[in-house]
Amino acid sequence: MPAAWGLPETVTITVDGHRTGLESLWEWLRHEPQPRGRLKAVTPTAPDGTMGSGVELAVVASAPALDTLARSIPAWLAQRHTGVTVKVTAPDNREVSLSPDAIQLLRDLLGR
Repeated sequence: MPAAWGLPETVTITVDGHRTGLESLWEWLRHEPQPRGRLKAVTPTAPDGTMGSGVELAVVASAPALDTLARSIPAWLAQRHTGVTVKVTAPDNREVSLSPDAIQLLRDLLGR
């Protein structure tokens, strides 16, 4: 289970490939009504002997929030150039890495 907030039902999101990608996605998602109040930027605890992975977004899972993620992340990715990858990890630790070309995988992962 993702460790964000110490909650078992948390979806975590990271963005690779662009310096401001996570910040841009954060801005995009925080204007959506469903994840509002459920979205938080967190710094995960680094495993011993590592430098850590930086900041990630955490969303407390609820049906409306998951529906919004399944719709909003692909819309955000559709406006991005190649070279950006969004990794979404479900509460059961299943994960998918999405590029602008792989949007349907997110919908499949979240069951939406």
